[in-house]
Amino acid sequence: MKILEIIFLAIVQGITEFLPVSSSAHLIIMRSFYNMGTLLDSKMLLALDIALHFGTLLAILTYFFKDLFKIAYDFFVERKMKLVFLLIIGTIPAVITGLLFSSVIDRYFRNNLFLIGIFLIVIGYLLYYFDKKGKNDKEIDDISYIDALIIGIAQMFALFPGFSRSGMTIMSARYLGIKRVAAAKFSFYLSIPVMLGATLLTVLDDNFNVILTTNLDSIVIGVIFSFLTGILVIHFLLDYIKKNSYKIFFYYRLVLGIILLIRLLF
Repeated sequence: MKILEIIFLAIVQGITEFLPVSSSAHLIIMRSFYNMGTLLDSKMLLALDIALHFGTLLAILTYFFKDLFKIAYDFFVERKMKLVFLLIIGTIPAVITGLLFSSVIDRYFRNNLFLIGIFLIVIGYLLYYFDKKGKNDKEIDDISYIDALIIGIAQMFALFPGFSRSGMTIMSARYLGIKRVAAAKFSFYLSIPVMLGATLLTVLDDNFNVILTTNLDSIVIGVIFSFLTGILVIHFLLDYIKKNSYKIFFYYRLVLGIILLIRLLF
């Protein structure tokens, strides 16, 4: 059963990490209402954390390998440093907020299902509204340092379950007039430092070596399924938004939020 849970949670993480629907909200809801993952002990949960973060990170690095290689080449060889600096600026607010307030957010907001339901609905609507009203006049090369800072500030709110990291970054990018595909790509690029940091934190855990050797099969399975799911979802999203808006994700978040609130009330 543990292996099935790991596969299921890895697939859920791979899907919701890249779509603007909040992966943390989905995992919390499943744990609260359906007991998914509650049978896993603390060491197994850490092993799953390692697998999910590494798998989704690997999906990003694989799918955008050519783009990332060009970014690295431009930075180190051509001395074109703007995009790297944009990503650094966009990452700093989330890092500072995480270091200062993650424990407070975990204590007061992490398992507050009522607030998660509200956040799902409100942020879903804002994503739809700004996507609909946003202009389409900026590519990634047109993003300014102020734009990157605003997107980074939006990203830091993703520490609250129900907001969604990809949702906040894409929403703010669309508000700034960045084209849909460019906004999604910049959001994916911006996720790399975040996922890398999360992976490093779990690897640096004092119990990592023991967990790795005793749960190697679970980690490998988690990595494989989150990686494969992530690849498919990235491709789906980039292809979908070429011709469609983010309206469908608002509807999904709206329905999920309403169902969650109804369950809490009744």
